Amino acid sequence: MLQLLSAGAEYQRAALISALQTLYPECAIYDRSDVAVRKKEGMELTQGLVTGELPPALLPIEEHGMKLLVDIQHGHKTGYYLDQRDSRLATRRYVENKRVLNCFSYTGGFAVSALMGGCSQVVSVDTS
Repeated sequence: MLQLLSAGAEYQRAALISALQTLYPECAIYDRSDVAVRKKEGMELTQGLVTGELPPALLPIEEHGMKLLVDIQHGHKTGYYLDQRDSRLATRRYVENKRVLNCFSYTGGFAVSALMGGCSQVVSVDTS
């Protein structure tokens, strides 16, 4: 997944793609630089396959023992809130034998993590 949201990052596009190809030669690179903030810096919105084969519509991922499906092509932002990885794991410390309401659940990552943390019940609500 590649998402470049600033002119400075865009300037380094070729170098970043090269580095990703070197570090992960077996992986496809999919660009989700289709966020409106790019227009503020005069850049076009871009989205699509950069290298490799197009991933499946729902891409299976693993995170802290969870197996989830994410839509990197059409999902919100990158298809998964990667920056919340540690928060999803931390959730497990607080939910044992508790009932959990997961608002804005999107992919269900927090709900699955809560269940793995031993919650007694989880209800997820989302509009996406």
